Amino acid sequence: NTEKLGINYIFGDLKNIKISLFSEKSGGISIYPKGDEKDGYEVSSGNIAYKKYIGNTVYDFLILNSLTKSDLDASNADDLDYTNDVKFTFGQIKSKTNTEFGDLNVTFDSTKWDRDYYNGSETDTYDSTTHHLNLIHSKNINRFSNAFGIDYFSYKADFENTGSYTASVSKRAFQTGLFNNVDFALNNKLLFSLGLR
Repeated sequence: NTEKLGINYIFGDLKNIKISLFSEKSGGISIYPKGDEKDGYEVSSGNIAYKKYIGNTVYDFLILNSLTKSDLDASNADDLDYTNDVKFTFGQIKSKTNTEFGDLNVTFDSTKWDRDYYNGSETDTYDSTTHHLNLIHSKNINRFSNAFGIDYFSYKADFENTGSYTASVSKRAFQTGLFNNVDFALNNKLLFSLGLR
């Protein structure tokens, strides 16, 4: 059996604030096909979204957080004390500014995963974070449009295993990309596009 509950509340002078809450709980079934133990799960999440206009710029803010707790099994048998907790956090800021030279879009977001697995006295952790920055300048002239942008990513991952074997990893990575997209409307039904990254 599964129980779900969701609530959305929108308010503000311009209806520009939204709060959402969600929960789900299930008794579950055995993950191991021949098992008798029911492996249930619980999910709870909430997010807040906010929109703000300042001059020629519109800003969008979003914060999301969720927690998932699950019962797990081994690959070939029921495992009565094998569980996990997964925490997920996401934050984003977006802006769009209209200028005489075109539109400037800026996006920054951050993602964090915190995964913990418990099996008896063993605790394994898998944590990761990603930061992302995106800048795009777009310009429309009659049937022609051009968008030039920059993408930047920063990654970090940590892994630690303390069970039947011991291992740990801590790595970082970075990625930067430049791109340009060109669109030309030949008519109302045909569009020519070209992109380079």
